Amino acid sequence: MAVHASGMAAGGLSPLEGEHIPGTLSDFALRSYRLHLGLWEELAERSDVKFSPRIVPWIRVALSEDDLPDLESSYFSFDGVEGFSASRLDARAVPEMESRISPEVIGGVYLYGNAAVDSHALSLALMTAAEAMGTTFVRAEVTGLRAGTGSVEVDAGSQTLCAGAVVVAAGPWTTNVLGTIGVHVPVRPLKGEILRLDPPGPMFRHDIAYPGGEAHPKPDGLVWVAATVAEAGFDTQTTDAARETLMADAARAIPALAKSTVVEQTACLRPVSPDGLPVIGRVPGQDRVYVVSGAGKKGILFGPAMGKAVSDLVISGRTDLPVGEFTPDRFA
Repeated sequence: MAVHASGMAAGGLSPLEGEHIPGTLSDFALRSYRLHLGLWEELAERSDVKFSPRIVPWIRVALSEDDLPDLESSYFSFDGVEGFSASRLDARAVPEMESRISPEVIGGVYLYGNAAVDSHALSLALMTAAEAMGTTFVRAEVTGLRAGTGSVEVDAGSQTLCAGAVVVAAGPWTTNVLGTIGVHVPVRPLKGEILRLDPPGPMFRHDIAYPGGEAHPKPDGLVWVAATVAEAGFDTQTTDAARETLMADAARAIPALAKSTVVEQTACLRPVSPDGLPVIGRVPGQDRVYVVSGAGKKGILFGPAMGKAVSDLVISGRTDLPVGEFTPDRFA
């Protein structure tokens, strides 16, 4: 199994840059980001769960001439976008902003406007708010769907639920769930591992992106180093290879992190489609079954727009969000 590192904001909301964010998807990402910002105040009113929403300043650094095009790409992605800003940094300015960044850097960019949340706490806050508004959550394994002419039955544990419409938002298990009604939507798991480090010294003041990964300071003082990418099926075991790769890339850019205590190493499964785009819409041949999946490494960022788009489609059959390229019938 090959493991390599790739940037993934752990709980980060970075709408203007990243892999496979061209055209329509870029617009979708930015609109979802703005929906996130609009949710913060409402969630704070409807839930007592603290999910640590915040705007985070970034520094992206280059360690060789080969890294400079990425700096320019980030600069032009941020420059001129409402609510965002960017400035170029020479080799002397970077360590002045974060003294623990390697003196070997040859340049950088300062990026402002990205946000971050505690993603687990955000999910709990959303659930708490939904329950307060009348939602009932049933925690059970879904073992089957049966779509009829007027409703959909869901086998959930020991009970069968009946609904006028069903949205399958099963992440990397989407293909399995839809397979119970004879529909194939190709979503596969993409494994990623993250290190949570307790570094020496004061808290870092910026998120730092470097060749091979990213370092994300958290409100509790830990730094999350992200993240690997591996085709490993549904395997969620952490690996020595991933830890070594993450630590080597991080220490090259931020030598002080080599002296950190590894508090935890985690592995997750990201749902990805063959073309790297989300899958949002009504399932082909099924009037009452919808799917929303395939957000890959941008799941937290895309969440609000994916949820709004599919709810619009269920309620009215249309949405003003740009999801035309994301419909599941493209795989038919």
